[in-house]
Amino acid sequence: MAERTVLSEKAIIELSSICGKQVLVGEPMSSYTTFRIGGPADYMCSPSDPEALSRVLAWTASEGIGRLVMGAGSNMLVSDKGVRGIVIRTDRMRAWMVEGGNLVAEAGALMPRLANDLAEMGLSGFTEACGIPGSVGGGLCMNAGAYGWNISDVTELVEAVDGSGRPMELTGQEMAFGTKTSALMRDGLIATRLHAKLISIDKDKIKKRISELLEDRARKQPLDLPSAGCAFKNPSGNGAGRLIDQCGLKGRSIGGAAVSDKHANFIVNAKAATAQDVRELLELVRRVVYETTGEKLVPEVRLVGDWDVE
Repeated sequence: MAERTVLSEKAIIELSSICGKQVLVGEPMSSYTTFRIGGPADYMCSPSDPEALSRVLAWTASEGIGRLVMGAGSNMLVSDKGVRGIVIRTDRMRAWMVEGGNLVAEAGALMPRLANDLAEMGLSGFTEACGIPGSVGGGLCMNAGAYGWNISDVTELVEAVDGSGRPMELTGQEMAFGTKTSALMRDGLIATRLHAKLISIDKDKIKKRISELLEDRARKQPLDLPSAGCAFKNPSGNGAGRLIDQCGLKGRSIGGAAVSDKHANFIVNAKAATAQDVRELLELVRRVVYETTGEKLVPEVRLVGDWDVE
């Protein structure tokens, strides 16, 4: 187990002042991830806005302290041992506005809420994101998408910071979006604001589309149990869920983690699962699918925190 980070009382007060909110100590990560799994973070803070985030990053860089920046806590599996250093959450960075028909949204804005609020204004652009349980920042990092839509389709400009808090701007082209990736992920950058193009459409049509998408999602996905979303990326020309199902793995479990009976590309926290349960099940699924079909599944879920090296 990695050594726990210990901050002096003075350092905690200083960091709290930069964030504009009290720093939390030993906060369980299970309360902040969609898997509802994860041990304690040494420290946790929530900057008030992108400028405060930049200052927090600069402070942690100058102090040589490890940090993890996170949004809504989806697509991640946090170790049972927790996270060393400081977890920086963007949950207070949710301001957004529409200027000249374009959206300007902070990284912590939740995509489903944006989709619904924009629909009420008769604006489309995030409609298909209505069921994606993530933030704008996370969506930009991994080029989130659903139903033929990706966030790259609407991105015009991204404001971001590097690991030392230095601000920069990237055009949609400079974001170099790919399948489940972007320049943010490849270069270790952190989105702070998105500038996106929107389209004016009759709001009743948008709301009808959202209702249809949410109904379809509820039919196909195990929304009644905690998960991190899709467990694996879809191989070219095939679906990960289809391959897992073909291998007879629906319902397979290890500890409290299980392959969903409803959608095979979802691993769910069925009964007080540990992170280790999920990790072992991920590896089991990968091994069986490879041995049976020859396909090497690539995890979409990121392992985060203090893991034993295997």
